Amino acid sequence: MTAPSTALSELLATRDSSLALGAAALARVAGADGRTTFDDLAIAYRDAFLRLRGELTGLTGPDAGTLSVDEARDHLRTSVLPRLALLDVAVVPTGQLWGEAPVAFTASVWPTLGPTARPR
Repeated sequence: MTAPSTALSELLATRDSSLALGAAALARVAGADGRTTFDDLAIAYRDAFLRLRGELTGLTGPDAGTLSVDEARDHLRTSVLPRLALLDVAVVPTGQLWGEAPVAFTASVWPTLGPTARPR
């Protein structure tokens, strides 16, 4: 396994769970090249958020709370992705993000997380 990149170390040092959750959601849906679409990332982020909130509260289903995909997109677009880009963890297009916009790990981060970095 490759040593964690500086960007990943800085990400974890922020102690901001939304950044870690965003990176984890991206890792979950990224293809072999470390890329996915903004829509797929938003759905993965929403699912992970609701699953974790349910585990923390002990509630399941509708009782665990709600977060729409649009709310997840807005949070990713305005908060999470810009900060992941500043930390050199993710690459996102400039301007307004749309459903099929490519979102990817940077070339320095993906080798530490991608398929070749995972134990067999």
